[in-house]
Amino acid sequence: MFILGKLCSEVDIPPHPTAQVTSLAWHPIQRLLAVGWETGELYLWNDHEEELHQIQSLHRAAITILEFSHAGSRLVTADQSGSVVGWRSSSSGNLQTAFTHELKDSLSQVVFRASPQDRTNAAIDIKSVIRTQ
Repeated sequence: MFILGKLCSEVDIPPHPTAQVTSLAWHPIQRLLAVGWETGELYLWNDHEEELHQIQSLHRAAITILEFSHAGSRLVTADQSGSVVGWRSSSSGNLQTAFTHELKDSLSQVVFRASPQDRTNAAIDIKSVIRTQ
């Protein structure tokens, strides 16, 4: 695993007894790694503190998409069954549920749209585009 372009052997995510990792996403600013499992479980690795935290996930199927917004204040997760969950990410790395939505199809992509001010002051318009397969 690489952090800031350097090989990092210290990221030690313990193996799950019955499941595999299905998705990974680094926070764009902080040293946080979101980890989605085929069971629908969601974990957050804090590389600064070298701690793994389980997040109370609303997913019941394999998490296939993890996408942080450009500034990292939002995270969107989606699973194989079409459940989409939006999260607020605090500066300390805590995640709180912002919304949930049940689609009938699994997603192939989540894209955040940056606001015009993004070019000058990193303000983010949290409207996103969600496409189904």
